[in-house]
Amino acid sequence: MAAFKTNFQSAVPFSMAMAAFTTIRPSDVPFKNPFVSLVKFYKNWNAVRQTREALNNLSARELADIGMTRGDIENFARRARA
Repeated sequence: MAAFKTNFQSAVPFSMAMAAFTTIRPSDVPFKNPFVSLVKFYKNWNAVRQTREALNNLSARELADIGMTRGDIENFARRARA
């Protein structure tokens, strides 16, 4: 069987043309499972709570040793992520 020949030359390679198409993965969907969002919210809240509790249990001297004051605890705890 003879091969089909054309005179058409693509302006871009086939691999680049295929890269232009995107696929939708579950992580790309804007409407996520509310249960999953609730679990992530709880994990984040708990991480902040545990960090705040641990730092509040330190003495002023121990906080000074790590370069913190009592006023820094809340901001530092909020940066904690689960």
